[in-house]
Amino acid sequence: MTYSTKFIALLLASLMLLPSCSPASDSGANQDNQTDKKSSEAVNSSDSVSQSESETLTDNVPAADYEGHTFTFLTRPNDGNGYWGHFGFYAEELTAEPINDAVYERNSKIAERFNIKFAEVCDANWWTMFTNAINASEDIYDCVPMSITSAASCAVNGQLIDFSQLQYIDLSKPWWDPVLNEQSSIANKLYFAIGDMTLLDKEATYIMMFNKDVAHDYNIEDLYELARSGNFTADKFQSICASVSSDLDGDGKFTFNDRVGVVTDTGATYQAMYYSFGAGFFKKDSEDMPYFDIDLDKASAAIDKIVSIVKSQDTMMETTLSKQGVANPWSDDGLNGMFKQGRALFYGISLTVMSKMRDMDSDFGVIPYPKLDENQKDYISFI
Repeated sequence: MTYSTKFIALLLASLMLLPSCSPASDSGANQDNQTDKKSSEAVNSSDSVSQSESETLTDNVPAADYEGHTFTFLTRPNDGNGYWGHFGFYAEELTAEPINDAVYERNSKIAERFNIKFAEVCDANWWTMFTNAINASEDIYDCVPMSITSAASCAVNGQLIDFSQLQYIDLSKPWWDPVLNEQSSIANKLYFAIGDMTLLDKEATYIMMFNKDVAHDYNIEDLYELARSGNFTADKFQSICASVSSDLDGDGKFTFNDRVGVVTDTGATYQAMYYSFGAGFFKKDSEDMPYFDIDLDKASAAIDKIVSIVKSQDTMMETTLSKQGVANPWSDDGLNGMFKQGRALFYGISLTVMSKMRDMDSDFGVIPYPKLDENQKDYISFI
């Protein structure tokens, strides 16, 4: 990579709020590789509000003219189910779609400011193309968003440099994620970071959708208020699920044609619930080195509760639908369809699935995953 290309990469990281990688479905940490995303404390004083309103955020990138250099993104497309493609980096033209047009306008401003152009290579073989370019020392791609696992591999292999060496990156800026980035460092070195330009970490956040029509039909209490009150616990969740489940076709077993309390999959339970229940595996010491640390009582309680939820007839898992012959359990012939058609109250899944709910006839709401019990202080969202 030439000096000018390095410089452009750095200024884009600062200007475009661009992290070194974007997580797939397992990034961050609540003393592990997950995180609880807590709201910042509200600013109460009028003086603080006035100061906040008048404050202008600026980057520290000096003026430069790059004589029409083409800055190329190497990205991956959506998978076969329409998920996890890299978006938010490049837009070819205005289309009246909000995110696309925001990306286009943002890139246009940067292009004008620094006299550069943008291009994108979007290919399912992006990882092979990236590694081949690195191994051949070819200066082809300027930005390659990665998953946590691929970025970690690159860091171990010496293909990434510590962020402290990047002159025009300021991780204290509010467009960087301090929680995830703090959890990603080792020995006070950070080789990949996450910020606001990355949209996949938002897409990969696990949420609990609920069908408002089902909630109304079964006189379910106000789920928003239940969550706000801090009383949305695992036991409460199971109790609500049990109140709506029904073997509609009377065949003695629960299938796609019946109504259940929650539809979900293995990742959304064994992984997401484990961390949402406050359990973990690792902490870091004063030298920023990770070490194994597990609260066996909490971990056992979390696992016992997860097993209880998974094995309940009030829960429809994707594995169950697969065993019953559903070819794609995440499609409208599976979990998505049961939720859309009102045969599930809850849908525990990552936020990216919300895009598949746009054709629902009924409305739906979103609340966090439940706490393990009333002793858990905060709701925790697994990413």
